[in-house]
Amino acid sequence: NPRSPQDVMAICIRAFLGPEAKLPEDPEHLSQLYRSQLSGKRVLLLLDNAADCAQARPLLPPTGSAVLVTSRQFITLPGMTPLTLHLLTEEEARRLLLEIASRAEPAAEQICKLCGYLPLALRAAGSLLAITADLNPVDYAAQLQDERSRLERIGTEGVEIGVAASFNLSYERLPSEAAQVFRLLSVFPATFDALAEEAVCADAGHVQ
Repeated sequence: NPRSPQDVMAICIRAFLGPEAKLPEDPEHLSQLYRSQLSGKRVLLLLDNAADCAQARPLLPPTGSAVLVTSRQFITLPGMTPLTLHLLTEEEARRLLLEIASRAEPAAEQICKLCGYLPLALRAAGSLLAITADLNPVDYAAQLQDERSRLERIGTEGVEIGVAASFNLSYERLPSEAAQVFRLLSVFPATFDALAEEAVCADAGHVQ
């Protein structure tokens, strides 16, 4: 569940005043204390995986500091420059994988493809190879071919949240109609075109 802005303010304030600092219960007074602690400082705030604008807006720092917001939602706030992160290219994915596990070289291209060129999946797969000396990269790539167990075999090594859990966070926030479309599209084992989507989802003209 997303933290409330007040919870985040409390974490930030205690980073300056110490974990035992007594904080005001009134949200307005807490906000004033939050801004006073940041005032006059050059602070970079990272608001990771923000739920929406309503959660992030009260946390904007005073002039002199900066804030970096990551989110699965499109968030626009005063003074913000939006940046959409796209999939890694094949070369970027390969470079990331080999930086983590250079011994993945014999099967690097295949592992990157099976990880969907997603940084989270590549980091987990690379970290697993890096710490498991007896796991042959070619054998590992062959294991990843099985779609039923791929997410489990990618694992959670070296990452705070697994690929499956990350997908679930996005899925749970979808409107019910959009979620149903994704469930219907799961019949495709690989890529598909617009006509196939229309047939499976009864979605002529891409209404959904």
